[in-house]
Amino acid sequence: MKSKFTPTLLIFTIVLYHACSQGKKQNESFTVLKEINQFNDSTFFTKVSDITAVGNQLFILDKKLSKTYVTNHNLELLSDFGIPGKGPKELASATRAFADKQHYYIYDGGNGKILAHSISEHSEISNIPFNYFDIGKSFITDSVIFFNTRRSKEHPINTLNLATNETHSFGQAAEKGLNTPIRHLVDNNQGFFSIYGENAPIINYYSYQGELIKQFDFSNEGIFKNRLAVKDSDQLTIKGASSPLPVYKNVIWDATFNSGYLYLLALSQKNETTVKSNTILKLSWSNNHLSIEKSYELPEKGWYSKFEIIDKGQTAIVFDEENGTLEKLNIQ
Repeated sequence: MKSKFTPTLLIFTIVLYHACSQGKKQNESFTVLKEINQFNDSTFFTKVSDITAVGNQLFILDKKLSKTYVTNHNLELLSDFGIPGKGPKELASATRAFADKQHYYIYDGGNGKILAHSISEHSEISNIPFNYFDIGKSFITDSVIFFNTRRSKEHPINTLNLATNETHSFGQAAEKGLNTPIRHLVDNNQGFFSIYGENAPIINYYSYQGELIKQFDFSNEGIFKNRLAVKDSDQLTIKGASSPLPVYKNVIWDATFNSGYLYLLALSQKNETTVKSNTILKLSWSNNHLSIEKSYELPEKGWYSKFEIIDKGQTAIVFDEENGTLEKLNIQ
C-alpha cells in the first residue's frame, strides 16, 4: 500500500553538501520540517518579498497579493492584513519590511511610502512619505530607519529619523567598474553590517553614527568565491528568476543576524552558466571579527529568494520562489 503525503507537509532528511570553514571540510545536515504553499483553499503564495521575525511571530509579506501573513514559528496562520491599491491604507509594490518591538513597517515603492502597523493589533497606524528607489534589507532602531538606495551612489547608506524627519547619508561608494550595487543593512544591536548585494564580496561594519569600524573582503575565501563566482557572466541565467541577470557575478538575495551569526542567502553555481540561490552562508561574529563558519546547500528543486533565521539559529524559514512554497528547515 502506497503511503500518502499531504500537499502542505513534507518531512524528509537530506545529507548536506560539503561545507568549508577555515580550510576544514565539514558535513552539515538539515531537516525539512514543514513545507506549505498556501494558508487556505483560495490563496496561494505568489511572491514573498520579505520574512520578518518579531518575538515568537513571523510576518510574511507577499508583494503581489499586497498582504502580510502573521504566523507562529511553526508556520501556522494567526492573522493576515493588507489591501492592494493606491489609497492611504493600501499597497502597490510592497518589497521590503522591518520591525521594532512595537511596530511593523512595510516599504511600498509603488506608493512612495512606508506603512506602519501596530504589532499587537496588526492595525495600520501611519503613512510615512518615503520617496526612495529600490532599497535593500533595512532596519530601524530608536525611531531611526537605516536603508540603502541605488540612487545614492556616493553615500549609499541613508537614515530617516521618524521623530524629527531628518535625513542623513554616509558610506563608501561602489568601486569603479561595478554596477551601483544594492546593499543589505543588517543590525546586530551594537552596530550594523553593510553587505554588497552584487558583484563584490565586501562586508562593512558601521557604528550607528556612520563610522566605518571594519571592512571584510572575502574575495580570497574559497567557499565564498565558489558559491558566488560565475566564469561566463555573459551567459548567466538564474532558474526561477523572472528574467536573465547577465551582468551579475556575485549576488546575495537576503541577509539576517541571529545569536552572534550573520547569515547570507547566496547564489550557488550549478554549472558554468546556471545558478540558483540555494546556499545559506553562516558567518560567526566575535570581537569585531567576521569569519565564514558553515555553508548550507538547500534543495535543488527550487530557487530561494527570501529567508529568516529563528529559534536562536536552529531554524531557517525559506521561500522557494520557483515553486511558491514556504519551508521550515532545522539547521545544525
